[in-house]
Amino acid sequence: MERIGYYIFLPFYFILRIMPYRVMYVFSDFLYYVLYYVIGYRKKVVRSNLKMVFPNKDERWITATQKKFYRHLCDISLEIIKFRHISEKTYKKRCTYTNAEAFEQAYERGQGVTFLIAHYCNWEYVSGGSLYLKHKSLSLYKPLSNKYFEKFFFELRSRFGVHPVPQRRILREIVKLKKEGHLIMTGYVADQTPWEMDGKEWYYFLGQPTAIYSGAEAMAKRLNDAVFYMKMTRPKRGYYNIELVPICEKAVETEGNEIIKTYFRMLEDQIKEEPAYWLWSHRRWKRKMPAGTKVKSLI
Repeated sequence: MERIGYYIFLPFYFILRIMPYRVMYVFSDFLYYVLYYVIGYRKKVVRSNLKMVFPNKDERWITATQKKFYRHLCDISLEIIKFRHISEKTYKKRCTYTNAEAFEQAYERGQGVTFLIAHYCNWEYVSGGSLYLKHKSLSLYKPLSNKYFEKFFFELRSRFGVHPVPQRRILREIVKLKKEGHLIMTGYVADQTPWEMDGKEWYYFLGQPTAIYSGAEAMAKRLNDAVFYMKMTRPKRGYYNIELVPICEKAVETEGNEIIKTYFRMLEDQIKEEPAYWLWSHRRWKRKMPAGTKVKSLI
């Protein structure tokens, strides 16, 4: 079945690969109507999440934001597939960087970099950041169960020289590369639900008790990296800007969970400013916190 699903996908991929962007977005508009009105993909999840986070908004606002999210979801789904074969020139045209010189400055200091991203805008485009740095670039990911799609997305994420590494191997890979004399940049999609819930810290994020993934902070401190939030915005359809927002210059000098708390505060502000570009179809709050757990503030 895994192979059948992949072979059904391949003709669509090859057509999309040669399709001009303007035509692709016409197709995305059609896909939106199918996904939203015909299939109704996770509409209850999206609506429930929006109502939880924005309890004071009326039904008209919730519906408008929900529709805008689905239009964006269709756009990025096609963009991500097409990303596997776009040129460096096309990438730099469609995804610009602000403060990219911060990578160079960290390298000149002989320092590694940890950057934190979120399921916001088109997070897969962040892998193109390797074009702007001298560091050996790693990205943490969770392998897919379908080996055919796993190979497809591995090649997509390594498109511009990034080396995707499964979580269970990240420490081993970093130690290996450091012994070889490399300075390393490691990226984490840090807003995902932790794989293991026991012993996790819980904070109020978007008004909801939320288990926080703190492995990125622990690794950054162990390596004494410079840490950045990759703030991604969408100036217009099909175009993105990534601003490197400093969180700390030396992770080891921070206290407690200062790094991950700062990241979530920045993300929360961004979501509240433009909510439609976050991944609302993700069941972020489906797991209940253990009894007696103390929920902390991000402030």
